[in-house]
Amino acid sequence: GTDVALTQPTGVTGANGIVTGTLQSGVPGTKVVSATVNGSVPVTQTAQVNVLVVSASRLELFAGDDQTAPVGTAVPVQPAVRVLNSEGQPVPGYGVSFTVTSGGGSVSPAIQTTDAAGIARVAWALGPTVGINTLAANATGLQGSPVIFSAEAVSSGGGGGGGGGDDDNG
Repeated sequence: GTDVALTQPTGVTGANGIVTGTLQSGVPGTKVVSATVNGSVPVTQTAQVNVLVVSASRLELFAGDDQTAPVGTAVPVQPAVRVLNSEGQPVPGYGVSFTVTSGGGSVSPAIQTTDAAGIARVAWALGPTVGINTLAANATGLQGSPVIFSAEAVSSGGGGGGGGGDDDNG
């Protein structure tokens, strides 16, 4: 099947007639293992291996922190977090909530589900005033949660700051 790796045994059988290989899979479910001896003699028995999912254990920042964008507009890189299990493998299908914690901006949609790589990302528009905006990504019960993102909302006037341009007209 997909996302399965089988490492063939490299040695000969021991005195007990056993040689060991390795099966790895990131997809839960029952896997059927069959064998062939010396490349030509099929073994009629098969083994069923039940692959279990290691549950999610931590949340980490993936992308989109420390950005700058004009007030009221979206940041250039969508904030993203990654959910991992205790083995450091990505956990797909895990719910992450994103909440604006300062600056008055918005996210859409606020609840995201991790993709096959364990990543959840959100569109974040900054608030209407110049200054620091923050966003929290929360995955209940996971180490590292919440992850806090920060972005600076800057004037959209293009003048690089100031009070709106009237100061130059004396």
